[in-house]
Amino acid sequence: ASFSPDGLLLATASEDGLARIWNLVTPDWPTRVFRGERHREYANTMLDARLSPDGKLVAGGFVGPGSGGMYLWDARTGTRQLEFMNHPE
Repeated sequence: ASFSPDGLLLATASEDGLARIWNLVTPDWPTRVFRGERHREYANTMLDARLSPDGKLVAGGFVGPGSGGMYLWDARTGTRQLEFMNHPE
């Protein structure tokens, strides 16, 4: 988990494959939800979520059966910017 530069937002990760940004002023609901890949049998477990130092990007590291990787999202729009995958042979 990590805080935004102003300390008002918190990025978290969870076993359900989601990364979330929480507004700490009104923490009842996440401000934005970022979804990793979901497969029929399982959702990848999001291990960690971090906000970039300028608060513009969210990085989420995940692991699933036989694979792992990282996503990079635009924190404002939720658009996935990059995806790094590890598929061991």
